[in-house]
Amino acid sequence: MKIEVSSTKQIYSYYEEEIQILFTEYKGMFNEENAFEHFHKVEAFVSGRPLLGIVADLRKLNGSYNKVMEYFKSEGYPKIKKSGLIAEAFIISDDIMINYLTEKLMSVLKQNNVRCSCFDSEKEAHSWILTEIGK
Repeated sequence: MKIEVSSTKQIYSYYEEEIQILFTEYKGMFNEENAFEHFHKVEAFVSGRPLLGIVADLRKLNGSYNKVMEYFKSEGYPKIKKSGLIAEAFIISDDIMINYLTEKLMSVLKQNNVRCSCFDSEKEAHSWILTEIGK
């Protein structure tokens, strides 16, 4: 069953209950306020619910999300890791800024023992995440 978690002009996110994966698409110019609203919705949603994987589609995102990196490191990922997070797949374009920040974010994930990788297609990302979480 597909459950909507967050829906704004910039971020759409849904949870696939059968496979326990969160799928999120980001688009437009990064907005810190919208991002934090989304992160808090996700944290509340997965509290007490299993979350094994995340697929984050960043291909339509512009700008810098460096301002939220410390939050990811100190609060965000430690909180959602408690739900069982094993892996996160990023779908990226050739945007230099987004690629740099995604590499930086992957370093945070690895520090939290979350496997992660980047892809340029949904199909590759979905296939990889299902393998990583054992589905």
